[in-house]
Amino acid sequence: MSEKNHTLESIFIQARMTKNSVHIELTDEQSVIFKGIKIINNEDGIKIYSTGSEFYNQIYDISNFFMGGFEYGVYMFLETKYKAQLDKIEVGVQSEISSRRNHKKIAWLKALRENLIHKYNETTRRIKQIEGRQTLLR
Repeated sequence: MSEKNHTLESIFIQARMTKNSVHIELTDEQSVIFKGIKIINNEDGIKIYSTGSEFYNQIYDISNFFMGGFEYGVYMFLETKYKAQLDKIEVGVQSEISSRRNHKKIAWLKALRENLIHKYNETTRRIKQIEGRQTLLR
């Protein structure tokens, strides 16, 4: 997937059609939330945000959305996010083992890691499904 196949308008339409997404309709704005990603269509145009913190952070690198569509872009963003979180947890486990050796914290970090590994694997599985569908359509 290396070429721009989608426009912001088509990505927004795909978001509205995505199963299990939440739709918010206001008088001057429409938005869709799916897997922690919010896409907004208002008078300022269409923008994509991450809801992974207390505040919405705009996603500026939306090349994966342009290349593979809304779901593909969401899952690629999540894959990157989960990978970064797994790396941080690994550093935390190593730090805890080499310094304080708090067994409860180590167990908590390992449980957190297992949960993230499950999410990461599910996300990569969905990416492969989407890539397979897109290959069939070519």
